[in-house]
Amino acid sequence: MSRLFADKCIAGLEANVERARYYALSSPAIATALNPYIGYEAAAKVVKTAAAEGKDLATVVVELGLMTPEDAARVLDPVAMTKGGILK
Repeated sequence: MSRLFADKCIAGLEANVERARYYALSSPAIATALNPYIGYEAAAKVVKTAAAEGKDLATVVVELGLMTPEDAARVLDPVAMTKGGILK
């Protein structure tokens, strides 16, 4: 049964990497990574603005002048978050 499922439903599927990255960078959950850098209140504002405007968190945090694009990319990197440890 699982072979049939794999052959008929799974085979040929390809991930939309850019769309997945957008979803990851738009998740309110990753905003907690911003707290040590911009504080809870500013991070909450970033989340609310991103949701209202349909933008990812990194874009909004830069547009609001709270971080540089380089710092936002480093702090909000979902791949780095999966590795554990403290970002510097």
